[in-house]
Amino acid sequence: MLKALGGFVATGGGVGAVTYKGTWNANTNTPSLASGVGTQGDYYVVNVAGSTNLDGITDWEIGDWAIFNGTVWEKVDNTDAVTSVNGQVGTVVLTAADVNAAASNVYVIASTGLGGGGNLEANVTVFLANTAVTPATYGGGTDAASFVVDAQGRLTSAANVAIPQGTVTNVTAGIGLDGGSITTSGTIDLANTTVTAGTYGGASNVSVIVIDAQGRITNASNVAISSASTVITNVVTISNGDEIDWENNSSTVISWENNNLNVIDWLNAIYVVTSNNATILVNCAAEPLFILLPAAGSVSGQQFKVKKIDSSNNAATITTTSSQTIDGALTYPLSTQYQSATVQSDSSDWWITAEVA
Repeated sequence: MLKALGGFVATGGGVGAVTYKGTWNANTNTPSLASGVGTQGDYYVVNVAGSTNLDGITDWEIGDWAIFNGTVWEKVDNTDAVTSVNGQVGTVVLTAADVNAAASNVYVIASTGLGGGGNLEANVTVFLANTAVTPATYGGGTDAASFVVDAQGRLTSAANVAIPQGTVTNVTAGIGLDGGSITTSGTIDLANTTVTAGTYGGASNVSVIVIDAQGRITNASNVAISSASTVITNVVTISNGDEIDWENNSSTVISWENNNLNVIDWLNAIYVVTSNNATILVNCAAEPLFILLPAAGSVSGQQFKVKKIDSSNNAATITTTSSQTIDGALTYPLSTQYQSATVQSDSSDWWITAEVA
């Protein structure tokens, strides 16, 4: 170990000038130093302790010097541990008297909002000081909480303030209501309109209603269905081979000529439904039959029930005019005996309202 002598250092090889080269990190060897390599008199002060091996020395503490003596690196040990304090060893606690010092005149002052503090010659405690607020729960269904807050954000006052209970002095009955104005007590109810209480609509009438902006029916009446006088009450049975009437409206003679001498059979393959029909029983044992519905607009709201009564495989097919549809289709076939369908007009198309397979 070397002993520093001002600007010189005493070594085994003599005395020479020393040159400060800066600090050295003995943990990462920064700047990089190597054993046996250096310039005599150059030295570094350790700023980070570490165990870098320089010429066999690995114990480097902060403040030590690494100095090159011309041959090897040596250490100037400036970090010898304290062996005692004021003659005491182990865990040493000093008082002012131990070191001949006067009592401390330094205090911790508890300022606004704080309590405690005192002279620092002993431990002191600082705490929040109490305010004038009474610990409690504030606010509720009938009370509003009232608080006073100081510049330090503390509640310095708290109280319950009763919520005023208002009194209704007048209730006015507005649009569609009766019973107001009420100044003490009374009843509000729906006002009567000009509608006569009753049942509207039926088999021969359609209901007409007037609705106001509040959604109330203010007028109602029955309007007779235009075709009510001919509502279907009859049942017609049609069969293949029914006689077809021919009428010459143009006064032109219609002549039929059988050139092959065979008998010509005329079969009624299409039945045109009339507004007087109600139930149509179809016997299509001879061949398939078509039941042609009238235009939906001419019998708005009317229903027809069509039923196949024979046991043949021929279908009784319900069809329409003007590409009108039956539940979205152009036709509706009845293929088995006693199969039926009830169709109803909505003025534009036809809908099946009942069916029996």
